[in-house]
Amino acid sequence: MITLARNKGTDILSATMPREALESHKGAPVKVSVIVPVYNAEELVGDTLRSIQQQTLQDIEIICVNDASTDASLDVLYEHLKEDSRISIIDNPHNSGTGTTINLGLQLANGSYIQIVGNDDLLDHDALEKLYDLCESEHLDFCQYAMRVINDDPADEALEKRRDYQENLNRVENGYPILPGAELLSLLAVNREYRMHNGAQIARKSFLDQHSIRNLEGIHHEDMYYTYRILLSAQRATLLPNPFYTYRIRRNSLESKKTSRTHTSEEFLALFVSASAMIDATPEELFLSPDYSPVVEQEIYHYLDMAAKRFASLPPETQNEIRANTKTEQIVLRGIKLYAAETDRGLSALKEMKASTEDRLQRIKASRSYKVGHALLAGPRYVKRLFKRH
Repeated sequence: MITLARNKGTDILSATMPREALESHKGAPVKVSVIVPVYNAEELVGDTLRSIQQQTLQDIEIICVNDASTDASLDVLYEHLKEDSRISIIDNPHNSGTGTTINLGLQLANGSYIQIVGNDDLLDHDALEKLYDLCESEHLDFCQYAMRVINDDPADEALEKRRDYQENLNRVENGYPILPGAELLSLLAVNREYRMHNGAQIARKSFLDQHSIRNLEGIHHEDMYYTYRILLSAQRATLLPNPFYTYRIRRNSLESKKTSRTHTSEEFLALFVSASAMIDATPEELFLSPDYSPVVEQEIYHYLDMAAKRFASLPPETQNEIRANTKTEQIVLRGIKLYAAETDRGLSALKEMKASTEDRLQRIKASRSYKVGHALLAGPRYVKRLFKRH
C-alpha cells in the first residue's frame, strides 16, 4: 500500500491505496509533469523543489515520490506541499529503487510532457518553458539536452574526478536535426554523445503510454533501458546543446555509491537485465543493420562486456545462484558463463606462467655461475651509477 497526499487549499488530503489505484486519483491536465524521486536528500531536496516551483512555466505539477527515506526528506516535502497546491506526494513505505519510484510518478502524471529531476539536482528557471514550446512547435516525442555538473566539495579529489567525468560525458559538441529516434541514436553513437541520464530529457506522455515505455524495476541503471526504448520508438527526437539541467555530485548520493557495488551480484544483474531487455526491444532488421552497428557495438555489447567482467569477478557460489527469466537472458547468460570460464582459464594460465618464471628466476639466482657473474659485474655497475648521477 502507498500513501498519496495533496494540498487542496489549506487542507492536506491523503489517501492510502494499492499501487494500481493511483491512476484513478489523477488531477487536472497540465503542460508538464515533473517527477522527483526522493531518497534521503533532506538537505538538498528543498533547493530542488524551489528550482521547479520558480519555473517561468507555471502550468505544471510536481510529483514527489518518497522511496522510504530514513531521514527527514518526507517532512521537507510536506512543508513544500503546504505552500504549493501543484505538489503531490507519493509515499512508498518500502524502498523499491529509482525505477519503481519514477514509474509510480508516471502512473499519477497528468502532464502533456514528462520531466524527471533528481532529488539533489536543479532546473534552470526557464527550462520547462523553452522545452515545452520547442516540443509543441516541432511536434517532438522526445528531446534530450546537455547538463552542467557541480561538485559540493571541490577539495575532494575523488568527487572532482567524478565531476570531470560526468561533465565530459554530458557535454554536447554537435548540433542535431530532428530525426526519427533510431537514426538519432545511431548518430549519437557515432559522435560518442549518447547519454542515458533520465534527468536531462523531456518526453511526450502520450508517446510513453502508447509504447508502454517504463523503467525496469528492482535494478540499478534503470535509465539504460528507459532512454534506449524512448529513442528506439520516437518518431521525432533531437539533442540540444543547452545545459538546462544542473547535476550535483555529492557524497552519499546513490550515484556516488556505484563504485562500492561494482563487484556485486546486484551490479551484474543491473547490466545483464538491462542489456538483455535492450536486445529484446530492438527489431532484428535494425539490430543487424550496418547503419545501426555503432549502437550495437558501443552500447549494447559494451554493457554486456561490463556484465561479463562483473560476473567473472563474483564468487562461484554467487554465480551459481543467478537465474535467467527470458529466452534472451538465457542465451546471454550462457555466453557470459563461457566468457567467465575462459577468463578463469586465462587467469590460471597467467598465474602458472608467472609462478614458473619466478621459480626459474630463483633457480638462476641460486646457481654458482650467477653468483660469480654478479660479483664480476659489481665494479662496472658502480661506475655506471656514477655516470648517471653526473
